[in-house]
Amino acid sequence: MLSGALSDLVSWRAIFLINLPVVAVALVLLPRLVPKSRAEGRHRLDVPGAVLVTGAAVSLVYGLLRVGESDWSDPVVIGAVGVAALALMGYGGGLTAGAVCVALGALLIVVLPPRPTSRHKPDGQVTGGRSTPTTAPS
Repeated sequence: MLSGALSDLVSWRAIFLINLPVVAVALVLLPRLVPKSRAEGRHRLDVPGAVLVTGAAVSLVYGLLRVGESDWSDPVVIGAVGVAALALMGYGGGLTAGAVCVALGALLIVVLPPRPTSRHKPDGQVTGGRSTPTTAPS
């Protein structure tokens, strides 16, 4: 509500100023309220885990972006989501909640039939699924 009032009274750019007092209060209070803690010993960077999580994220995003060009039954989409699930399982050392969610999503993609889609063009033409757009008669 505060952002709506600011945008009405001042400008829409004023809503970005809401964060400044919140950050200032946090910077003052956090060092006083949060106790200092140090981990015992040195911790090394988990390179295999970082590679697996990054690979899972890239594969999942690629699969989701590919859906825009084709449909959910595309083998590339199914493979990308499956790779993401396997990478998450490898990262978690087994069946983690994230890997199970991605695996169930991949299973639903394989089991459920694709729905017909309708894409509206700016000029009023409609194309469906993978079909090529038709031109209006001259």
